[in-house]
Amino acid sequence: MHALLDLDLHWRILPVCSVPILFAFLLQWVTQHSPIAGFFQSYTGIVGPYFGSIGILFALFAAFLGADIWGSVQESGRSVEHEAGAIQSLRQIARTQGQDGTAIERRLNHYIETRLAQESDLQETGRSEDVDQALEELVTAVLDPALSVDAHRTAQGAMLQSYRDIRQARSDRLQFIDSHSDPYKWTAVILLGLLTQVAIAMVHFDNRKAQGAAVFVFTIAFVVTLTVLVAHESPLADPELHSGPIHRLAQ
Repeated sequence: MHALLDLDLHWRILPVCSVPILFAFLLQWVTQHSPIAGFFQSYTGIVGPYFGSIGILFALFAAFLGADIWGSVQESGRSVEHEAGAIQSLRQIARTQGQDGTAIERRLNHYIETRLAQESDLQETGRSEDVDQALEELVTAVLDPALSVDAHRTAQGAMLQSYRDIRQARSDRLQFIDSHSDPYKWTAVILLGLLTQVAIAMVHFDNRKAQGAAVFVFTIAFVVTLTVLVAHESPLADPELHSGPIHRLAQ
C-alpha cells in the first residue's frame, strides 16, 4: 500500500478507485447474469435497513482514516510555516548586524534558492545533499568569530537558535516523504466499502434494475471518498503547501 501511495497523484487515484467500480460490475454480473445467478436470487426478503450496519462501519473507518490524513496535512503545513518563520527571523537579525551580517544573509538566500530548486517536490527528489551543504555554509557564517565579540554575541545566539529552528523544521518536513496512514486502516476502509456494496446488492437480488441503481449510487460515493482520501495522503505533493511560504521569502 505504501508503494502505491508513493506514486504521483493520478497513478494513486486510478488503481484505488478502479477497485470499487470493477467490483460493482462483477457483483452485478455474478448476481444477475452468471450461471450461478439463480442461487443468489433465491435469497429474497432481505430488508433494506440490513446494509445500514455495514455502511455505518464503513463511514466510521473512513472518518478515522480521514482524521489521520487531515492531521498529517496540518502538521506538514505547520512544519513549512515554522521553517519560513525561522528563515525570516534569521534574516531580520542578520540585517541588524550591518556588514557583519551580509555573509549570513547571502548564505541564507543561497539556502532558500537551493531548497526551492532541489526540494520543491519531495516525492521525486527526496533529501538533497546540496541543501545539506547550504545549511552547513549557513551555520559556518553564523558562527563567524567576528560575531563572537560582545557587540554581536546576543544577536549571534539568536541567529544560532533560528538556524536550529530551520534545521529542525526541514527535518520534520523530510519525514513526511515516507509518512503515510496505517495500511491496515486503508485495507479496512476498502474492504468495508466492498462489503457495503455486497450488502446493498443483497437487498435487491430480486430486482435487477433496482440493484444496479442502488449499487451504482453507493459506488460513486465510495469512489469520491477514496479520491479525496488518496489525494491528501501525501500532503507535501502540494507545491503551494510545501514551498509557497518559502517562495515568498525568495529574493
